[in-house]
Amino acid sequence: MHSVPSVVSGVYDLALKHSNWLRQVLASQNVNGPTVANFSLINGDATYDNVVDMLDLNTVLAAFGTTGSADLNRDGMVDILEINIVLFNFGLAGAP
Repeated sequence: MHSVPSVVSGVYDLALKHSNWLRQVLASQNVNGPTVANFSLINGDATYDNVVDMLDLNTVLAAFGTTGSADLNRDGMVDILEINIVLFNFGLAGAP
């Protein structure tokens, strides 16, 4: 959960980008006190460039059998599950 304290009430575009996930923007959200925003981020961005592409697939393949930032599902190992995540979301891009 992410929160931002002391925001002036108004209408905002809310954006969220987290490590291996693509950026999503919720446009024109009314913020008046504590606000809940439901983001649904897409995984597969192993290179943090907001696109799931060949660079991400190459990063996962190069890290296969190890641990680290290419562990997209955070299960402790870069394996076939990471390859599946990249291939499933291949060609997708996050919001600018």
